Amino acid sequence: MLQHIVIYTTDISLFISLVLSLAARPMKVTVFGGTGYVGSAVAERLIKRGHEVTAVSRRGENPNPNNSELSQVNWVKGDATDIKTCQEVLKDSDAAVHAIGTSCIV
Repeated sequence: MLQHIVIYTTDISLFISLVLSLAARPMKVTVFGGTGYVGSAVAERLIKRGHEVTAVSRRGENPNPNNSELSQVNWVKGDATDIKTCQEVLKDSDAAVHAIGTSCIV
């Protein structure tokens, strides 16, 4: 069952450590924004620690095909604002990471 925990940090290593400290077993993790700078780093570290990762992005493609960890990620093309897409990718997930950047026009 997917648990809801919100962690605010800009430190990727701290974030991964906090999330994984909650897991006593390998987890199925969905990363929204997996092709971005933060999302791909999170996905890579999760794979290195033995977790199963699904990454959702508009492109749905591995941003670095030469990376052995990222090649193990299940890449899904989808819109994170679409409820059906989210329900489908989250139905078997233990955890989810929101790594989608936002833009702000001032």
